[in-house]
Amino acid sequence: DYARDEATLYDMIYYQTGSIEKASEYVIGRRKIYMDVWTDAPECTQIILQFDSLPTAVADNYPTGRHSRYVAFTTRRNEWERIALDFWDRPDGDLDDTVINTIALFFDPGTLTSHQFYFRNMDSTLSGCRENCEVAAIDDYCLALSSGESGFCGDSLDQDGDGLIDCVDPDCTLDEACSAQLSISYSALQDNSFRTAASSSSAQVILNGGLIVSFLAILHTIA
Repeated sequence: DYARDEATLYDMIYYQTGSIEKASEYVIGRRKIYMDVWTDAPECTQIILQFDSLPTAVADNYPTGRHSRYVAFTTRRNEWERIALDFWDRPDGDLDDTVINTIALFFDPGTLTSHQFYFRNMDSTLSGCRENCEVAAIDDYCLALSSGESGFCGDSLDQDGDGLIDCVDPDCTLDEACSAQLSISYSALQDNSFRTAASSSSAQVILNGGLIVSFLAILHTIA
C-alpha cells in the first residue's frame, strides 16, 4: 500500500526496470500496462505512469530523459478496479525507445493530499482485454475535469474557477509549466532524502519522492 505524502505536490513512486525493451510499442498502443487499484480518493483521481532513463533524467533538465507518459483515472472509491494506462504524450521526443530503465508512478499528482492507494497485478501485455479482465476505460468526464486549466498553467490565474491556481491544480499535471514542481521529486531522488518504510525480502520501499524496487518483481509481461 502507498499513503500519498500531503506535503509533496508531485509525490512519486519510482521503480528500476529492465522490462521495457521497446517503449515505442506502448506509444503506438500495441502494448499497454494494466493494474488493479484501490483508493479512498474520489472518482476521477488521476494516475500517471512515466517511462524514464537514468541518469539522463535529473532534477533540473525536464523533459530530458522522460520518454513518455501514460494516464488513467479512477472510477470507483473504496473498491478494487482494473485500469489501463493510455498513452498521453512524449516529453522527450528524442529519447531512444530502448533505454528505459526506470518507471515513475504519480498518484493524484498536482495535489496536496494524503489519500491511500493499493495497487497489484501490474501487467504489460498486448493491447486488449482477455477473459476475466474488466478494464475501466478513460472517462470523457474525467478528461474534461483535467483540462480546464491546462494551457494556462503559468499565468497565476484560476482559469476554471475551482479555487486552484496553476501547478496546484491537477489540470496542470501534464503541463510543462509545472516542470519546476516536478524537479523537487527528482531532487529528493538524487539526494536520497526519502522516508524509508518497512521493506520486504524482495523490495526496499522508499517514499516521499520515490520507491525503488526491481520492477520485474511486480510487472508481468504477457506476450
